[in-house]
Amino acid sequence: MYSKDKKTKKTIRLDHSVIEAVEAFRTVNNLDFTKATEALVMRGLENTRDIERVVGNIDKRLAKIEKKQQQDTDRLAYLLIGIGRMIGRVYGHTKSFLNNSYDISKEDLFSLENNGIKKVQSDLKWRHEVHEGEYHVEK
Repeated sequence: MYSKDKKTKKTIRLDHSVIEAVEAFRTVNNLDFTKATEALVMRGLENTRDIERVVGNIDKRLAKIEKKQQQDTDRLAYLLIGIGRMIGRVYGHTKSFLNNSYDISKEDLFSLENNGIKKVQSDLKWRHEVHEGEYHVEK
């Protein structure tokens, strides 16, 4: 059914609370019920489009962040691999030097290695602990 303004007439069922909200909007904006309902529906559709646009932007930014994190992780992994290789070289040179320069037993060398490992591990532990909102430096 069409009226003069070529609008389609439809019957819809709304909860009482929705009707009250439309009536309140209608009263504040000085509109009839149909115009108020149309305005609210159009605003809702605009909000839906805006939300879709925002979601698209968020997805793009998250993809960029994930790519950056992967690059940083790869960089750290390569750094750790390089450090491991350097430590291996130093270990090899040190062991060769000690074996060739000093008369040192395998047990003494093993003890020196363990003491060095313990020292490095203690230095790698976190030196800061949070105590009641303040940083406390352990010595």
